[in-house]
Amino acid sequence: MIRRSEPVFAPPHRVTETSQLKLRNSASAGFQKTKIPKPGNLKIQTRKSKIHFASVANDKQSAESGIAKLETGQTGGSNIVFPYTTNTIREKELENNILTAKRWNSLLFVLSSLLVVFILLLLYSLSLLSKNKRKIELQKQSIFAKNAVLKRNVQEKEFLVRELNHRVKNNLAVILSLIGFQKDETQNVLYKHKIEQLYLRINTIALGHNLFSYNMNSFEKSTVEIKEYSEKIFESHIAGFPKELQVQNDLQEILLPVDKGLSYGLLLNELVTNSLKHTAPAQGQPLKISLNVQESNGVAHMKYCDNGVFFGINDGSNSLGHYIIDAMVQQLDGTFEREDSCYRIVFSVDAKASPQAEKIISLKR
Repeated sequence: MIRRSEPVFAPPHRVTETSQLKLRNSASAGFQKTKIPKPGNLKIQTRKSKIHFASVANDKQSAESGIAKLETGQTGGSNIVFPYTTNTIREKELENNILTAKRWNSLLFVLSSLLVVFILLLLYSLSLLSKNKRKIELQKQSIFAKNAVLKRNVQEKEFLVRELNHRVKNNLAVILSLIGFQKDETQNVLYKHKIEQLYLRINTIALGHNLFSYNMNSFEKSTVEIKEYSEKIFESHIAGFPKELQVQNDLQEILLPVDKGLSYGLLLNELVTNSLKHTAPAQGQPLKISLNVQESNGVAHMKYCDNGVFFGINDGSNSLGHYIIDAMVQQLDGTFEREDSCYRIVFSVDAKASPQAEKIISLKR
């Protein structure tokens, strides 16, 4: 019997006479070796035998047809493809299809795994974003509450500072009123003059409080501008001076800390008071006062002069006015020198003098 899984004929190519003879003998031998079922088993194997004989007959017929074509040369120059060759091609195609399917399955598995991992990472990221968003919202609420408390505290502090300054000014105004009443009641000219000097000194402090620029964050940063402050001091003296008084100011707008601002105001008040009290200008000339204040490298240079030909008295260094001048210059961390009716004063602008300012001031000493 000829088996389909085993090659019977030679590979397809032009067959020689020897090949034709071998092919014919092989086909005849295969037909002769076909087993015929026994009579006893005929009924059982009838169906199988018919199929088997039909298969053998078809194989024989195909073989004889191929041999005949080879003998007569009717192949048309083309190779003859036998059934076993077709099965081999189909098996290879099937194997290739199986390998391709496996590759695609592997690729799909990898892609599916990556997709699952990506989805898990995305869900995890969304979860983190949601948690962070909640944290941010809580932090915003906390910050908003703290800002509200701080804003309320600042408003309360600002109110307290303004109220304190307002009460200080009211108290100073009350003191000035009391001093004024005392001056009016005093008949002694000497006492009246001394009370008037006291009034001007306290009024200088009150003017400073009216001009203060308060800083809510730090009292040390509260300032007073000396140009306007100086003009207010001169106005208070001119209003009570019976003679003609000419004032020439050349002032730079300088901001001084509160403590130094008050010291500057009291210093200027004493200088003006001394000029009005002791200066004797030339015959027929009005009293002239000049004030020049300029700032350079954190150091203020102050020059105060009048046109008097006689300034002070012999024991003026022991007077209260000169004592106040010396004390205020020390509070300004400065130095001064006097030449006739001119004062030259140098002091630092900042609350704490810089090394450069200290060097300049030390050279003046």
